[in-house]
Amino acid sequence: MVWLRLHVSNLCNFACPHCHVFELTDNQRPYKVMTYEVAEQALTSFCHEMKQLGQKQIRVSIYGGETLANKKVIKRLIETHGSQLQGLELSWVVNTNGSLLTEEDALFFLQHDVDIHISCDGKERVHNLTRPDKVGKGTFHKVAAAFALLKKHGVSRQINSYTMPENVDHLKDIVDLAVEQGVSRIYLDAYYSPEMLAPQHFYHKYKEVYYYGMQKGVTITGPWHTILNNIMENRSQREREELFWATDVNVDGTFYMSYFPLTKKLNWPLSDLRGFYQSDLYKKLRRQALAYYDQSCASCPLRETCYGRAIQQVHYHLEGEGTVEINCEYTRRWISSLTKPVYHFDLKQALVFSQFPEEVARPFLRQLKKDLAALEKIFGPPQENIRIVLYENVDDFRIQTNEMNLPSWVRGVAVRPGSYFQVGVETTSALIHELTHLFLWQKFREDLPAWVSEGICEFVRSPASNRRVLKKLAGTKSLRSLKELSQKSELAFLQMDPDVVDKNVCYQQSRNMVHFLVRRHGWPSVMELLRGSRVSFSTNFKQIYGYPLQQFEAEWRKHFLGSRS
Repeated sequence: MVWLRLHVSNLCNFACPHCHVFELTDNQRPYKVMTYEVAEQALTSFCHEMKQLGQKQIRVSIYGGETLANKKVIKRLIETHGSQLQGLELSWVVNTNGSLLTEEDALFFLQHDVDIHISCDGKERVHNLTRPDKVGKGTFHKVAAAFALLKKHGVSRQINSYTMPENVDHLKDIVDLAVEQGVSRIYLDAYYSPEMLAPQHFYHKYKEVYYYGMQKGVTITGPWHTILNNIMENRSQREREELFWATDVNVDGTFYMSYFPLTKKLNWPLSDLRGFYQSDLYKKLRRQALAYYDQSCASCPLRETCYGRAIQQVHYHLEGEGTVEINCEYTRRWISSLTKPVYHFDLKQALVFSQFPEEVARPFLRQLKKDLAALEKIFGPPQENIRIVLYENVDDFRIQTNEMNLPSWVRGVAVRPGSYFQVGVETTSALIHELTHLFLWQKFREDLPAWVSEGICEFVRSPASNRRVLKKLAGTKSLRSLKELSQKSELAFLQMDPDVVDKNVCYQQSRNMVHFLVRRHGWPSVMELLRGSRVSFSTNFKQIYGYPLQQFEAEWRKHFLGSRS
């Protein structure tokens, strides 16, 4: 697919400090918005050329400035040509800051199958820093209103964002915003400037949010995506002639070739577009571009698959050399990480992303199926498929879970609402413990005290009494009060006692308390306790069992200290 990018507006109601458009466009010239005649000529001429070159699909990207400052021309162009022109298939993308989007616009874009890309750099505080209006006020409320309209009407949408100093430590907020607004795609670019982030810091943060997006069901792509596709398809970027055909058309009707180095300094009148790709001038420019990339990329390990893509991104935004090497280093680090094979296994109740091939992961998958089947018999099927990610090394696992402050011995952890991360493919009894968490989170009340959730997970893992184990632990560690064990977060147990589960007094005490509850009242009553949600957990406990939690704690202690079973 070949791109035609129409810069339909040099106007914008925002004043984003990082914007490359207005650094490169003379806004004082008389051309503020593209006329319909220029847009029509550009589209028909480009399609004519691409048809001659054997192309079948064209993606038309509407760009600015703020594109919706020229919405009449955009709508007329889309309405006139729809999805077909000169026998070519057209698809449309409108890039916008969202502030001028109306309900009428949303319905129009839905009707004509237009993909809307809204620029947003995070949640309110960060976004207002990076994208203020002309008088310095925040604009997040306008962007949020646009997302709400698109979500309301089911319009295809994507978030476009940059990784920059203001938001690099808050990239997960963009994913959270996407989830809130029903957006499944984020295009996360780099901030191309001499003040670019150090490659190692950028790489770490980008990788962290990439896996976070995977966990949340949000796909994150970026300018590296073309390179990755080339690697996966064993294709040379140098031989992809169609990349050189991507064309940008300015508001004033001049055009330039997006893939050529330092291309924005080379503009031609729109009347030259017909026949341009067959001309001697184009062939000369292409030879020069190939020679430039051959020299610049000679020692790069991504020479064949990137072949100047990282350089071109910098030139497109800045027309300069200052950040080329930094961006190339970004790209090398990131592609090296992503090209580790990732295998997908679709089970009945789980989707597994694995850095191990099937023959290596097979014992884990077998145990996973067995544990899921056992849990389904106890709790019923999960409400949503569980997402499992198997990491090859502990560093990737730590990047994904670094905010959880896990002890160094942890190699697997469940994450709300329905994901499980593990290092390696070793199968242990800890797997069913973590999977039980996912079933509890998906199917039952959200305010379960930690002693109940952890106790049930341990009880499911091993229903037998653990009194002797707990007695031994109580000889060196103090038993905890019910109040201490009633934390909202299960991770609090690891803060109170960082030992492994089998030697952790919080886990083993909770297991013994659940065992006592089941023996006294039966498993069906425990399931009833898990389901109740109209009243507090303590009130629900008293309604079911006829006595308060304080009495339960006292009777458990009496039993534990006196019983031999």
